[in-house]
Amino acid sequence: MGAMLQGSAHKATDAMAATASVDRKVTSKKGVGLAPSMGYDATQLHALNVSWFYSWSLKPKITVPEGVEFVPIVAREKHLQWSPAAGCHELLGFNEPDHANQANLSVSEALALWPQVVAKVPSGGRLGSPAMAGNPVTGSWFPEFMAASPQMDFIAVHWYKGARPEKFISDIQEVIDTYQKPLWITEFAPQTIKQSEEKPNRWSQEEVDAFIYQVVAWMEGHPQIERYAWHDSKSSSSCLFDATGRLSATGRAYAAAGPPQSAMGAACATETLSLPLAIAQRQDELCHRLDRLNLSESLAQEAARRARLQALAFDQLLSLPELSRQLCLFWGLKTSRAFAALARSSGSQVRRLVPSLHRDARPDFHVLGGCLATTELASSQHYNQGTGSWKLLPPMPTERRWCAGAALRGQLYVIGGQQEGHVLCTAERFDVDAGRWESLPDMPTCREACAVAACGSYVYVLGGCQHHVPLSSAERLDVEHLHWETLQDMPCSRDACCSTSLGGRIYVMGGRSSGHFLSSADMLRPSHGSPAKCRWSRLPHMPTARLGCFAAAAGSSVYVAGGHAGGGRALAIIERFDVAEYTWELLTEMPSARLGAVSLCWQPSQMVGCKVHIYIFGGHDGQGAMDVAERLQLDSDGISNPKWETLPPLITPCYACAGAVLAW
Repeated sequence: MGAMLQGSAHKATDAMAATASVDRKVTSKKGVGLAPSMGYDATQLHALNVSWFYSWSLKPKITVPEGVEFVPIVAREKHLQWSPAAGCHELLGFNEPDHANQANLSVSEALALWPQVVAKVPSGGRLGSPAMAGNPVTGSWFPEFMAASPQMDFIAVHWYKGARPEKFISDIQEVIDTYQKPLWITEFAPQTIKQSEEKPNRWSQEEVDAFIYQVVAWMEGHPQIERYAWHDSKSSSSCLFDATGRLSATGRAYAAAGPPQSAMGAACATETLSLPLAIAQRQDELCHRLDRLNLSESLAQEAARRARLQALAFDQLLSLPELSRQLCLFWGLKTSRAFAALARSSGSQVRRLVPSLHRDARPDFHVLGGCLATTELASSQHYNQGTGSWKLLPPMPTERRWCAGAALRGQLYVIGGQQEGHVLCTAERFDVDAGRWESLPDMPTCREACAVAACGSYVYVLGGCQHHVPLSSAERLDVEHLHWETLQDMPCSRDACCSTSLGGRIYVMGGRSSGHFLSSADMLRPSHGSPAKCRWSRLPHMPTARLGCFAAAAGSSVYVAGGHAGGGRALAIIERFDVAEYTWELLTEMPSARLGAVSLCWQPSQMVGCKVHIYIFGGHDGQGAMDVAERLQLDSDGISNPKWETLPPLITPCYACAGAVLAW
């Protein structure tokens, strides 16, 4: 609740003057929580560019300015004796019932009173949940309350955990994924009032400004977040007004924050604010590369493989417009300073070197195992995009079909499958530099026709079947410590499904369960610490139910291709899921219908002009194993101008194979 003085004519004039240079960015989502005791008035609400406000009361106690909505709240039990303001359409529930100094209600008390809260909702209006002081997911109060299925239309959340955008985004997304309801963030700021009094300068103004701009842009673009409201701490860099009644630096930042206003702004918001689409997408791999970077040696020697790897890393780094700030926020000042020093000493050389090395950089594609007629294969077929030719690498130790594969940190992983009717727990890894295979610890659950995706330092294994029984189990291999971890089961069992990773999320689609082909899709939000914190959420259904399909991802797109939908007929369609819009669409059709193929995606970088390429290798056309290799080229948006090209055929026709792509 804000540190504002009693309204007066000259203070109102000052407030208006202080905001004269602030762009008007009023959105239907942006609001503020301000208590009447702090002396706010209509002028100050106008200065903040908000479209709604609330005041921990049932009535506004001021003249509500035109274009601004007041939202009443049953903050405490005593408010049940009064009626909300006329003309309101939403009502907020109890304020922090888990806090002794706020509503202070037990779960049973709140549930007993809840019908009275429901009765106060205006006809046709909507009701928000109680808002917690503690964590609504890991705390005990809110999960117990929600287990009783009380009537409500949206979840209200409070958040005070610092000025790190990635923490805010992670926590808020966790609430959305857990409860699957629209969300209002009715209080948020880096610090509570008490924390601000104890450590008023814990966060710099620059950090708070960056936090505001980034999380506001993210919330504006999130379809599940309906509204948000800053909470004024009365002091420190969280307060909205200074001692004279003028907008503070924080107030000006909040007033100016909003959705991106241009295509470039939207790209920046997507790349720097939405963890599912940018920073998280590269975080682990770039950190891993930066930790091992020896730029001066590579520049001096111009060693092709190492230089290309570093050039690609820097190409990705340089393409992120807010990277310097993000490094400070996400990886600490030490990493940022090291990178800044490196950039100062070698930046111009890198910028000159990147284009030439980038032209030389090519991905290597691998098709592993599979089946030819009735024979399981151990072959490892390698397609070199630079030479446009195939060659055989050392075979896998284990022949198998319906296995799954992934590439992580320069190594290939092949998981599960079937050999002569036996379902396998086998996991093997190929070290490309050394040119040899090694056996890894067995999976806890034997499975074939599973889906595999790599994310962070883990290889995730999802679904599949065991003796014709579809599985819902999910496990992951920690590739650094070589041990397996059991995850929460998928929302449904899936045999012969497909999976891919994008932006730090795992997407799994299609398959078969209980004899039915599936169009459903789920998303796993990994935790890089405890496996118990990995969370599943449901996604919109694909247009086409199918099994034996294959997936790839790039930019903001997840692609699902081929498979079959019964009748022994292979499919040629490719459907695209837009992870930002949460919508599916038909993209195009493959020249060759097939199931059980390998699909791999390659986009050199997300810079303008870099095409997206989707490679399709092998598969089964309903008649037998195929040696066909095809490539789909799309514009950098991942949608426009689809063009197909036929590539040299595989050395050995195969289907039910694994695949992976390595970029050097």
